[in-house]
Formats: sequence, C-alpha cells, structure tokens
Amino acid sequence: YQRPPMYSALKMDGQKLVNLARKGKQVEIPKRPVEIFETELIAPAGPNRFLFRVRCSKGTYVRTLCQDWGKALGTVAHLSFLLRTQTGAYKIEDSLTLEEITALGEQGALLNALQPIESGCDTLPRIDLTIQAKRAVLCGQEILPKWILAMPEEQKTPCQLWVGGRFMGIAQRTDENTIETQKVIWEETCNALQR
Repeated sequence: YQRPPMYSALKMDGQKLVNLARKGKQVEIPKRPVEIFETELIAPAGPNRFLFRVRCSKGTYVRTLCQDWGKALGTVAHLSFLLRTQTGAYKIEDSLTLEEITALGEQGALLNALQPIESGCDTLPRIDLTIQAKRAVLCGQEILPKWILAMPEEQKTPCQLWVGGRFMGIAQRTDENTIETQKVIWEETCNALQR
C-alpha cells in the first residue's frame, strides 16, 4: 500500500492535491494498493546515488517508492530523475522526438507515423457488435442482445468496443447479455484528427 504525495494531480473533494499543497493545506491521503512487479539496480550513479529500473502497476508513484526505501533503510531518499520507458503497450523505442515529429509534418508524412487510436487498447479483450448497434452506441441507448457478435466471459472488465468492424471506444460486460459503454469515440473525431 502506498500513500500518494501531496504534490500530485489526484483529486480530493473535487480539488487537486497539488493545488491544496501550494496553498499550504495538508489533508490525510488514504493509502492505495499498488504492485511492484520487478526492480533492478542498474548501476551506482555517484556517492549515495543509484540508477534503477522499476516495473510497476498503474497508479504507482516512484518518488514515493524512493522515499519508502529510504525509510526502510533508516535514512532518507528522494527521486532526482525519472524516465518512463513504457506505459501500457507504448514503448519508448517506438516513440518520436519533437524534432522527428516536426520533420515528418514538414514532409507531409506525419499521418504515416501515427498509430491507430485503438492501439492504446491492444491488451484489452474485445466486444464486437453488428453495424446495427452504431446508433445505440452513439446515443447511449441500450445495446440489444441480437447485436452482440462476441464478448468476453468476464464481467466488469474494460473492453475494446468494435461496431461493424470499426473501433468505437471502451465498454464492459455487466451481466450475461448486457453491455455498458464507458467511452465512445465518434468517427467524426477520428476523421478530424486525420485532417
């Protein structure tokens, strides 16, 4: 369990903790479960300085992890440098620098470098609906069982939502024959991004 820092974007009573901290206000922040899957000491980086790699769950604050390690060692510790090398399916080796993005834009080739919007959901299971469900999905209406082509057995799990073979957002199965949409992405939005 980890207690998030005051200087974070988390909200409490509708206000970001960082804004409260800047006003000098302190609030009791509840601890949250996080998972540390792997840690690796890469190399010493100077006197009392270490470079390490952490593979962790969403919601983990690595700077808090460093402070906790310091406490466990009977001293103090802080984070001076953080490089995120992966988030979800996105890896740093697949990213572009601002200079590369600018150059591709000037060449008119930026669109070729973009990943499809659904690539951020590659690890999620998939719900497939017929094209007849499109209007219901866009209008937030009930999705009829006859429109369901495929859905995972697990309930309450975020899923990719595909309608008529096109990605339309995130949904979840709520019971045997019910699907609840979470986020809907309009085709018009996707088309506008490509212009």
